[in-house]
Amino acid sequence: MEKPLPSLVGFSEKNHQWFAEGISLAKLAHDFSTPLYVYSKEAICSAYRAYDAACIRPNGTRRARIHYAMKANSNLAVLDELKQLGAGFDLVSGGELARALQIGADPKSLVFAGVGKSSAEIENALRAGVKCINVESISELQRVNAIAKTWDYEPLFHYVSILMSMPIHIPIFQPVLKTINLGLLSTMFSRPIMRLPDCLTLM
Repeated sequence: MEKPLPSLVGFSEKNHQWFAEGISLAKLAHDFSTPLYVYSKEAICSAYRAYDAACIRPNGTRRARIHYAMKANSNLAVLDELKQLGAGFDLVSGGELARALQIGADPKSLVFAGVGKSSAEIENALRAGVKCINVESISELQRVNAIAKTWDYEPLFHYVSILMSMPIHIPIFQPVLKTINLGLLSTMFSRPIMRLPDCLTLM
């Protein structure tokens, strides 16, 4: 009899042999050689549903939506399963945008983040109609504006509405190691709060 492993949904052990949803991992390794990555649909769905349940208020309304970080795993079959479960996707490159569109993800379920976006990646995201672009710097915000000036945006905005977000720093001192303290103005993350008027002007 196969024994389920409590900490590994979808995987079990029988006579010192491992199984993924009843399929022998040893046989899979023999048939497909190694290294071999085996994903359990049961494990993926179970984990997703547990997170998704936490996004529902007691009255049944939704307070948040899960956006899966594609940099964690860009396998098309895995992404398609997550899409069917209702996940949105967090993207950090033009390649990830292309893969999300390849599986038929709704552009309004996509958030384009990541530092160092190229002008081509920004333009492709705008044309695709992604839900939101997380702008990582004032210079990147200026680049978005420069792209906008090259387009005939009047007709475009009749059917494309893009949200933009930008993290802002409120200086907070924390008595932790200097190398991991992200709450100071000297760190590389987000924009100082005194630059907020500049950011709002550009946005």
